[in-house]
Amino acid sequence: MSQQENTNDLDALLEKAYQALAQKQPQVATQILASVAHQTSENEALAMCWLEILSYVEDQKTLEKEWRRYFQHWISHFKMMMKIAQITILLAKKADFRTKHDENSLVFLVAQAIGFHLYEHPPSNKDQRSQLYIIHAQLCALGDIQGEEQALSDLEIALSLNEKEENAWFLLSRIHSNRGRWEKALQSLDQIDIDALRTKIEQKQTALSFEMIQWQRAMCALALCFKSQNQVQIEDVLFVWEDLGHTDFKLDQKGRPIKPNLKPVEIYLHSEMNNVAGQYEIVDDFKAEKVLVQALSPCHGRIIQPSILNFEADFDDMIIWDIHPVSIDHLQNPMFKAIACLEKGNASTKEMKVRVLSEDELKQLNDGLAELPGVFFYQDPQLDMPHGKLVYPRHKGAFEAVKLFEKLFKI
Repeated sequence: MSQQENTNDLDALLEKAYQALAQKQPQVATQILASVAHQTSENEALAMCWLEILSYVEDQKTLEKEWRRYFQHWISHFKMMMKIAQITILLAKKADFRTKHDENSLVFLVAQAIGFHLYEHPPSNKDQRSQLYIIHAQLCALGDIQGEEQALSDLEIALSLNEKEENAWFLLSRIHSNRGRWEKALQSLDQIDIDALRTKIEQKQTALSFEMIQWQRAMCALALCFKSQNQVQIEDVLFVWEDLGHTDFKLDQKGRPIKPNLKPVEIYLHSEMNNVAGQYEIVDDFKAEKVLVQALSPCHGRIIQPSILNFEADFDDMIIWDIHPVSIDHLQNPMFKAIACLEKGNASTKEMKVRVLSEDELKQLNDGLAELPGVFFYQDPQLDMPHGKLVYPRHKGAFEAVKLFEKLFKI
């Protein structure tokens, strides 16, 4: 068979594979290309199609093996490396938020490869270099606070190459909001050229959308209402939310926008969230825990379930969470992470590590604690180890509550 015939046969197989992928049938596409899969190390068109199949794979070990194979042959190929990074980022967003970015992760592996591509095989096209710095920043920002610092450095370079790059400004806004720098986050959004973005959206040249920008703007504007309130600012918040389809906002007793009748949601508290003063800690031992929150908008609310671990926010505190999900659970529900404690509530908590109580014992204990208004004891019924939180009114302090607790329950 001639080389031309081989090429024609491969083109026909690729066409069939793409047709299967268009129908979301990656297994069929895999079967179609099975006989030529070994050529992905030398044939660019085949390698790109195989990447589309790999975008459906969620097993990290399988992808790590494939990525290392791709890096041996395609590490200087711009489109190939961008696609690998995009697949990795999407997969990371589906993973449990508590799985941190470390040196053994798939994210770290791909970030290293993108860095190698930039420093050893930088594209001559400055827009491509800018896009590589942005995708490297996205990978780094998936990790811890130190990863965010590297991402900021990457974005500075990306914007020096192309100051109109809308994805860089949007990611910069996301990093600033993640650290509670709400004003800077809004300023970054204001740098996005809306007309240029509209053209890119129409031509399907960007994954960014006006809705994503508006959600980000709504979250930041709402957070600022807890720092300084004025009528113009509140009207701006209501206008942005209305633009997103939320028209039934009201003002709470302190004049801040809230949306009535929302359901409670589960939110991740974690050890790197910001406190009321906008400060945060860099920790070696990262921890996170889901708690129940009474939503007062699509991105803020009051915690109604004490946490077992100790974070910057706990029962009755007002928090704001990232409006974009950080992971998807096994039921395909989006999960959100807390960004900051906006306001301390009227309650305070004290950790009490006691044996797991039965349902009757817990009820009996709390019936006795009801002697003091606002005092109760919480244990997670699913946690089989000594733990618990004593909740009491903040203005009264813990002394009376602890004294009564010890009287009712011998530790």
